[in-house]
Amino acid sequence: MKRNVSANDALYGDNGVHTSLWDAKAVLFDFDFTLADSSVGIIACINYGLTKLGLPEAPDDNIMKTIGLYIPEALVALAGEEYRPKGQEFFGYFTEKADEVMADGTDIFPAAETVIPTLADCGLSVGIVSTKYRYRIESMMEDAGLLGHLDVII
Repeated sequence: MKRNVSANDALYGDNGVHTSLWDAKAVLFDFDFTLADSSVGIIACINYGLTKLGLPEAPDDNIMKTIGLYIPEALVALAGEEYRPKGQEFFGYFTEKADEVMADGTDIFPAAETVIPTLADCGLSVGIVSTKYRYRIESMMEDAGLLGHLDVII
């Protein structure tokens, strides 16, 4: 792991891992905006779902504020409480589009491509916690060459 040399160098081992992790057994990461940026795919899926429900597309900034919410809750946040009964239908449209665009609409952060193998090589269990489907994360992490370094995806 490449780091800038600083006065805090004594806090890092030869492997580049901060001393605060030396006694840890596992590290869990959130996926969106921690390991990857999937906003392009999410925006496409949300807007697809909205238009399938006969609603106008939402501004990107509004959609960005819903990332991390359960998909039916994102619909309520964007379209209003009166659309809560349509949540599962919206979720179905979102998933339909996500199967087409999510992998290509996601960029794994370069730091993740370094940090995940480094932590795994240090003997730590490494996992991901996300509202995304496991198969989708597995596919993206495999494409990035990182799946073999992960112990769990929740």
